[in-house]
Amino acid sequence: GTCGKDGPVADGVSGTSPGDLATYEAIIEGVPAMLWLGDPEGRCVFLNRAQRAFWGVELADMAAFDWTATIHPDDVTALSGPYGAAMETRTGFEVEARYRRADGAWRVLRTRAEPRFDDAGTFVGMTGVNTDVTEQREAETRLQDSNRQLEHALDASRGIGTFVWDLAAGAIRADRRFAATHGVDPDAAARGVPVEVFLEVVEPADMPLVERTMTRLAAEGGPYEAEYRIRVPGRPECWLFSKGAGDRVGAPPSRVSGATIDITDRKAQEQQLELLAQELSHRIKNIFAVVRAMTRMAGREAGAEAAGALGDLAERFAAMGAAYAQITPHARAAVAETTLHALFDTLFAPYRTSGERRIATDGDDRVLSPKAASSLALILHELATNASKYGALSTTGSVVLRHRPEGADLRLDWEETGGPAIDGPPARHSFGSRLIRLSAQQLDARIEEDWTPGGLVWTMRVPMERLS
Repeated sequence: GTCGKDGPVADGVSGTSPGDLATYEAIIEGVPAMLWLGDPEGRCVFLNRAQRAFWGVELADMAAFDWTATIHPDDVTALSGPYGAAMETRTGFEVEARYRRADGAWRVLRTRAEPRFDDAGTFVGMTGVNTDVTEQREAETRLQDSNRQLEHALDASRGIGTFVWDLAAGAIRADRRFAATHGVDPDAAARGVPVEVFLEVVEPADMPLVERTMTRLAAEGGPYEAEYRIRVPGRPECWLFSKGAGDRVGAPPSRVSGATIDITDRKAQEQQLELLAQELSHRIKNIFAVVRAMTRMAGREAGAEAAGALGDLAERFAAMGAAYAQITPHARAAVAETTLHALFDTLFAPYRTSGERRIATDGDDRVLSPKAASSLALILHELATNASKYGALSTTGSVVLRHRPEGADLRLDWEETGGPAIDGPPARHSFGSRLIRLSAQQLDARIEEDWTPGGLVWTMRVPMERLS
């Protein structure tokens, strides 16, 4: 366990020139690695400069230095086994253990050593190199801890699985959760399974969507989102939401990483809510129809003077029913597209008096997607409702709605005049106001409000790309 004073050039290099010896010594002393020599009994006979610096040993004190005293007590057994076996069998070995550095810090050293023999074949000790791998092992430990935390979190989520699609190999490597969801053996999925194996369980009706998504990813990379169903034999239908990205954007990626989550319960809730919404919509439309019929009946029974007014009122109820249909999402979904002017005509029909438009519009027409039309219908319906309850339409006032392009946006200006005097913005925001802002967020739109004494001036800017 102690180190002698003789340098490395004293053993096995007799016959070399003094110049060669100086070169060897310069290399061994200057190399940025911790080198050592041991004798046949396992005692250390030389430490180079890097190793002496690690242990804080002076060259003159090496003979008395005992390297075994620096081993961490918990690592003695783990080190002595491989070291003792290598000394007995005269073979090389590799082992890691913690050693106390000169400053008192414990450092993990990886030791690699090979036996040395003289010209007669006699074993004369070990030649070794120590490498400080403390930071590497700490990083590995942190990574393992992070992976364990991720695994625990994914297990707790009950439905999230992760995968990597290797496009060159045409295979998917997946964790056990993703594999289990798709009915694939977890061990096989961890090694990599052909993409087709996972696609076998995709619901045929959803396969075109999945294939389009995969084709785009293979060509362009970038992020993606998709919802699709799978049917594993012997299990109920399962809805999955998948999200991820290729490792390159705008170019064919080498791999796509992503995660899926089971959204079957959410889909069931959405279907239930949709059914309730349809039932509510049906009941409300029936109410409009009944009220309209009752008004017409009253008109027939009333005198000629009241009949006209009641007939006009009945038509307003009909217009309100049509306007209501515009703000019902499932009703809008049945329409491929509409236009801005068609939307205005339907929404503002209840506010016509004897053919006069109390809400005038100004601007060029444009085509709207169903999603954009639904959001705009909610916004404009709430503005008109508020104007009829509190603003210009509650008296003899009027509204002008102007719309025009402004850069990359469509600007809409709603201006009320002739209504009750306004002292300023309302003290609190009603549900309708919150609904307007939520609908605007769905369009990425920006809203400005100016509560002038003459009436509300309301402006919204919508990105053109969100309208189509």
